[in-house]
Amino acid sequence: MLDEEEDATARYERFVKAHEEAAQKVLTPVPKRNKANLYSNDPRVVKARQEMEYAYANFVPEGKHDVGVYVRKKEQLFKVYDEAMAEDLASKSKAIDDTHTNNNSSK
Repeated sequence: MLDEEEDATARYERFVKAHEEAAQKVLTPVPKRNKANLYSNDPRVVKARQEMEYAYANFVPEGKHDVGVYVRKKEQLFKVYDEAMAEDLASKSKAIDDTHTNNNSSK
């Protein structure tokens, strides 16, 4: 249904609109996925990061040569990250094991 008086832009807009309408009718919408919990949002990690940033803020302006407090806080932050990750992986592993157990018991 070409209209001789219609310019290319109007034809293209009609083309795009027709494709959008067809896609809505034919295609199944993709469900939105939940974002994985970020370890950086774990309350323990947030607290450890704040403590490390505080130690760094006190270390830098005063020009202290003792970096021990900052280094300990930084190591503590990495340790807390590792703990959060280990707990998450353990819970995922348990969920997989439970699923496997349930599937085997139903046979």
